[in-house]
Amino acid sequence: MVGCFWAVLGVYWAASALRQESTKKEEHFIERLRHLVPVMVAFLLLSQSDASYGWLDLRFAPENGTLSLLGLVLAGARVAFAVWGSDLPLRLTLLLQPVVRRA
Repeated sequence: MVGCFWAVLGVYWAASALRQESTKKEEHFIERLRHLVPVMVAFLLLSQSDASYGWLDLRFAPENGTLSLLGLVLAGARVAFAVWGSDLPLRLTLLLQPVVRRA
């Protein structure tokens, strides 16, 4: 279920990226690699389900239904907040923009 939340966020992020203007200054290939390589390494490490990382595999809370449900609710709230917050500057601009009325 948590994977579905992240899939929704990924689809929203991709759709939002299509609406953005092109960048004014493009990064050089080496600058882009400095950001891209650590992200790719992290993705590969996090996507391995059978990986064992020693003490990082230990639980700090017992496994039960209540904590699982709480984690699911928090994951959904994080995705909802990310979607809501991505358009917040635009909403605030429209809300705080002065209205000129003619008599």
